[in-house]
Amino acid sequence: MQEIREQNFQTYNDTSSVNICKFHHEFQAKEVPLHSHEEYCELVYLQKGKAALSIGGQSIQAQSGALIFLEKAIAHEGSYQALERCGKMERYVLKLRNTDRLLPPEYHPVISLDTPRILTSLFQLIEREYLSREAGWELICTNTLETLLQLIRRNAQPVQSIPESSTRVQQLADDIIAYIHTHYCEKISLQSVADNFYISPYYLSHLLKDQRNISMMQYVIQLRISEAQMLLRDTDYSVQQIAKMTGYQNFNYFLNVFKKKTGTTPNTYRSRHY
Repeated sequence: MQEIREQNFQTYNDTSSVNICKFHHEFQAKEVPLHSHEEYCELVYLQKGKAALSIGGQSIQAQSGALIFLEKAIAHEGSYQALERCGKMERYVLKLRNTDRLLPPEYHPVISLDTPRILTSLFQLIEREYLSREAGWELICTNTLETLLQLIRRNAQPVQSIPESSTRVQQLADDIIAYIHTHYCEKISLQSVADNFYISPYYLSHLLKDQRNISMMQYVIQLRISEAQMLLRDTDYSVQQIAKMTGYQNFNYFLNVFKKKTGTTPNTYRSRHY
């Protein structure tokens, strides 16, 4: 299987000339009319929310954490919405030139990676450099994009190689991940999430380990710390407020978790990135 995947990707491995022509970071629900891109490919990172799309006549459903590939000249339409009425919709959009396709045609246009914190950090870095236009920003964006595309190649699969039973399990895992993305700032536990999906905590724990190679609570911590980093960089909320906003009622525990995951304190992180 590895040899087949390497062969399929052979003509897609040289992405050194691919560059970003436009970048968007959107927070509002959006209806997308039928259209295609003749000059560029589009890569969408749906950080929060859900999408119902038609891509090249194929109906596609995607939820929080998904990467969506809209290749050049492929007609597509649909909608991006919050998972719940009071939830959030957030997506990053990269428009990429100098390539006709990002994935081979037999590959599924929606991919979910096992590293949401890294994925979010890559898009945040591209956004910061693209908007600041400081010295060396183009090289940083190009190298970050190449890292992103290499991570994608590890996880992409031909549609025909995914068995039906595996697809159902993956869909359940995707639904659980999407639920966590919506509720991770609330009081959440293995039991509460299992109850919501009418499965046992034991099954939930092993499902995420098998499908995402991470425990549920470690995934929750990744999301919370990533959100805390964004709030530290982009808002004036106090560290105490940010701790509560990201689901930590015990301030000292938040400080310990943040330092363990980032190697620094919230105040030091803010002074370096604000």
